[in-house]
Amino acid sequence: MSRPATDRMKHNPPLGTLPVLQYVLPAQLTIDASYQRTLDTAASQALIRQIAQHWDWDLCLPLVVSRRADGSLYVIDGQHRLAAARIRGDIVQLPAVVGSYASTADEAANFVHLNQQRRPLGKLDLFKAAVASGDTEATEIVAALDAAGLSVAPHMNPISWAPGALANIGGIQASWRRHGPDVTRLALRALREGFDGQVLHYAGSIFPGVAAVVSAEARQFRPAFTDKSWAALIAMIRSRTQDEWRSAMLMARAHDPNLTFPKASEKVLLDAWDADADTLITPAASAPAPAASTAKPSAPPPPAPPSTARTGRPTIPTGLFSKGKNTVAPVATPKAAPAKPTGGAPKAAPAKPAAVAPTQSVSGTAGASSGLRRFIPGADQKAWCSQCDRRVGAAEFFNCKDAFCSFKREPR
Repeated sequence: MSRPATDRMKHNPPLGTLPVLQYVLPAQLTIDASYQRTLDTAASQALIRQIAQHWDWDLCLPLVVSRRADGSLYVIDGQHRLAAARIRGDIVQLPAVVGSYASTADEAANFVHLNQQRRPLGKLDLFKAAVASGDTEATEIVAALDAAGLSVAPHMNPISWAPGALANIGGIQASWRRHGPDVTRLALRALREGFDGQVLHYAGSIFPGVAAVVSAEARQFRPAFTDKSWAALIAMIRSRTQDEWRSAMLMARAHDPNLTFPKASEKVLLDAWDADADTLITPAASAPAPAASTAKPSAPPPPAPPSTARTGRPTIPTGLFSKGKNTVAPVATPKAAPAKPTGGAPKAAPAKPAAVAPTQSVSGTAGASSGLRRFIPGADQKAWCSQCDRRVGAAEFFNCKDAFCSFKREPR
């Protein structure tokens, strides 16, 4: 029977000398500027003021102090707490772990090790602690997740997440404070229904855009969603996989490097909603049956301009947001009518029809697999190609024969 790995672990002998736990006066402590960080920065000054204003002995860990050969005490770790105690004036002593070091270089090395061994808490860890402490916002967000059929992920590694687990706590909190609880609850529900039963490994990328769509509808319509418009939102989310949505956001950032990821998410989802919402929501009007008449039917009315009624922005062509269905329309020239024979004249040969241009898919070159990544041009009608290391136009994209083309080898 094998033993646990901890039983087979070899331990190195302890280093250094056993420190002394004692209380020291703030006036006895000195800072060595040769290896300590400066306290003159705005961040350090803000931290010192915060500690001084809200001094809490439960949060005051012992300072790490070096006793030098002449008996002087130098702070290795804890100079912000020391500075805050000096500002207050009513903190007469501080707990300290006092050790002896052979040289200033050893003090500096210990300072480096202490700061390297610290792992800052992430938003997920802080959120779980806030829930355990009974924080109002945190507990309300947990209730909203539960109502939407979602849960808080146990850690940041999506490989072992259960379907519906979320780790994008920062994005949810940002939506809660920016859009409000009601919009965030609807956005969480839309995210769950759009990817129901899936592991939400890109929820952090997609959720800001979903929340932006819900917020935009809530600002313009009361109620924000009817049954048809809600079904349209879910259908739009399902029209792409999580990887495809994220790829579209990466493309948006490539076109505009100033976009942050949340802003890219909002742009992609809002553009998709503008392009598809009216088509998915507004049913075709059923015209009454025409009365029997011998009058010549009137000419059909001209096509209506693109609708902007829902969002106030021009409708964006749906080709950028359909799953490989948009194609460049073939251009064909109608066949020329054969010339009528005249008396005695030889019969004229009919004119040959013009060649029809092959249909080119925006998913890749003509005849390419629909699994290739879409070509989504920017304002300059070009898209970034990683292989060419430059922006290319549609003609160059469709005619590319390079087997290593980034549009061909990168998955959708």
